[in-house]
Amino acid sequence: MKIVNKPWGKEEWLEQNEFYCYKRIYINKGGRTSYQYHKEKIETNYIISGKAEVWLENANGIIDILDLKENDFFTVKNMRKHRVIAKTDIILQEVSTPQVDDVIRISDDAQRPDGKIENEHLKPAFCIVSSGKGTRMHHLTENINKALLPINGKAVISHIIDKVPENYDIIITTGYKAESLKEYCEAVHKERNITYVHVEDYDGKTSGPGASLLRCKHLLQRPFYFSTVDCLIKNDKIPSIDSDWIGLSPTSIPDIYSTADLDENMNVINFKNKSKDGYDYAYIGLSGIYNYEKFWETLMKKIGVSGEFVSVYMSDYKVKAKILDWYDTGTIDSYHNVKQIMEKDYFMLNKSDEYFYSVNNKIIKIFIDNNICENRIKRSKFLKNYIPKLTYGGANVYAYEKFEGKTLYEIDDYHVFKEFLSWMKNFHTSEIQKISEMNIPEYNIKKDAKIFYHDKTYKRLNRFLEKYPNLDKLEHNIDDVQYKDLNYYLDKIDWKILEDCLPSKTFHGDLQFDNVIYNGEDFKLIDWRQSFGNSTEYGDIYYDLAKLYGGLHISYYDIKKNKFSFDNIEGNIKLNYEPSNNLKLFRKYYERWIVENGYDLNKIKTLTFLIYLNMSPLHEEPFDLFLFYFAKKLIGKNEN
Repeated sequence: MKIVNKPWGKEEWLEQNEFYCYKRIYINKGGRTSYQYHKEKIETNYIISGKAEVWLENANGIIDILDLKENDFFTVKNMRKHRVIAKTDIILQEVSTPQVDDVIRISDDAQRPDGKIENEHLKPAFCIVSSGKGTRMHHLTENINKALLPINGKAVISHIIDKVPENYDIIITTGYKAESLKEYCEAVHKERNITYVHVEDYDGKTSGPGASLLRCKHLLQRPFYFSTVDCLIKNDKIPSIDSDWIGLSPTSIPDIYSTADLDENMNVINFKNKSKDGYDYAYIGLSGIYNYEKFWETLMKKIGVSGEFVSVYMSDYKVKAKILDWYDTGTIDSYHNVKQIMEKDYFMLNKSDEYFYSVNNKIIKIFIDNNICENRIKRSKFLKNYIPKLTYGGANVYAYEKFEGKTLYEIDDYHVFKEFLSWMKNFHTSEIQKISEMNIPEYNIKKDAKIFYHDKTYKRLNRFLEKYPNLDKLEHNIDDVQYKDLNYYLDKIDWKILEDCLPSKTFHGDLQFDNVIYNGEDFKLIDWRQSFGNSTEYGDIYYDLAKLYGGLHISYYDIKKNKFSFDNIEGNIKLNYEPSNNLKLFRKYYERWIVENGYDLNKIKTLTFLIYLNMSPLHEEPFDLFLFYFAKKLIGKNEN
């Protein structure tokens, strides 16, 4: 099937031979074909769906205005003037004689000449420039390309790609943190035809969007869109490439944007780059390039050494304006504003070393440390019967099928909680029995337990104290109770007891209710740990039991909904959070279950304290401080 893109929509050429041509024609609401006639061609059009106004010259030379709808049809004989205007989105089925280039245009909104328009017969492309470091995002892009910053569960670049018509080629420039960007797109958008163009000098003096775009010139010898990676269009559809145009939006701050001045016909007559004396319309970073040969000629002349794409518009290259609603994600403030708008009351538990996405029925994780990703994939082999199927595995990215259901936090059902406890017992003990039956060399899990419990705790604590110096040495009044300094509680831990593990290959490592999906019949586990100490095979069942216990004190689902806060009122820390009644009720049941099954409840409580302490440096303020104070409160109450 050949696709011909038109200013008003598109044509799908289903058959073209020496006898006839068969097309399916899509016209967008409000679009209208040129007012035209054919010297030889004869065609019959059947309306599959929608409503149209058809201008059709009759045998007496009079133009009849026909209101037609689904299942109506009309025939256009040669030399008869005609035009189709879409009252709604319409789909036509056209069968004609084979003279496809036989078109005489009397009037055309896009000022196209007669006959076949070669640009229309070239598959358009959409070029996204995402090679830069994103320095205006400050700490947010220290470890990741700004194209991968999450908004409402999707990377910024996915919001852009989802607007691109499915039949278009996509060109993405890469540079800074290129591997993760490519892997994400391969995992999420593998059905799209994406070509990557790597830009080595993405941070040099001559770098910039224009310089990056020039690297793609050989792939863009056709009409194409140009988009920066921080431009998110609010509209469902991007404008068609019916001419050379730039996307503009009203602004009152011309000093931070390139701005344009327009005449009454929406032609750009002046253009300035980031000037307080600029104009009322900001360039949003999206352009339609129809006359691509003229564009490339101008860019080559004007780009100079600045790398600025907008230098094209400070020339005799004429463009029209498309006024568009957009979100700007190009600065740290504007990015947070967009997240607040698009995510509403959704609070993401952001971590500095990993990123989470839920796109196209897939769950995607990006890790800054590729050892974590590699080991997660290794661990998946031991958990394969209990986790969703992996669909992608790369150096820094893996993805798995989204298991339809709800987390146990979302379900919040005491009886389902108890059912999961029985399932969990089988999950752990089945592997213990298998191990005991196998001839496995002696494995020193205590060494890994020391690394995992003791060494990791102090490593994480030091990381936390770099941000909040001396917080471990202070006594705190938390919820009207006085607690000693953190080091007091750490010194009292018997680390040798914690090293007495229950090893299992089906160790999960983050077994709390936000990582358990239930569909009414089966449970699936997600977001497993990559290792226990240095081991990717074994882990400690006690850690799973403690993670579950800790998750009964705080629902991470509630945290994502921003249902927590803490205040420091005259030296008294107030932790404002209350779990559901079902969680509190089940916690008491779980404590009895632990004792009845021969596990050490005090050991689990100590591990729970360490879990919250270890979590605190992984999160941003204020949740990091909330976790720190909550950990102190847990260990203090346990001691009492």
